[in-house]
Amino acid sequence: LSRTFLPFFFRNTSLFLQYENTCDKKRPSLLMFRDSYTNFLLGFLSPHFGISSYVWDMHFFPDMIKTLKPNIVIYEIAERFSLNLSAANSLVIVNELRDSSVVLKSGN
Repeated sequence: LSRTFLPFFFRNTSLFLQYENTCDKKRPSLLMFRDSYTNFLLGFLSPHFGISSYVWDMHFFPDMIKTLKPNIVIYEIAERFSLNLSAANSLVIVNELRDSSVVLKSGN
C-alpha cells in the first residue's frame, strides 16, 4: 500500500507497519498508535483485521485516521509513558473529537 499519505518522517522507516490479511479482506481495519510494547502483540492482533496499520509514535495523527478510515483506532502505550499523553496530544484530540460522532471507550 502507498505511503504517500504519511508524514514525511514515517515514509521510509519501520515506524509505520501495515499488514493485509489476504485470507479475509472483509474483516474490520485497525490503526494503532503504539510504543515498543506492541511489538509482542502484532502477531496476535493482525490476523483479526483485514488491514492493520501500526504507528510507532506517541503523538496522535488525526490526518492518518481521515486518510486510512479505519474501523478501529487504538492508542496503546506502556503505563510509564502515560504522563506524556497530556503534553503530546491533549489539544489535538480534543479539537478533532469535539464535533465528531466518535465514541471513546476506556479499557477499564
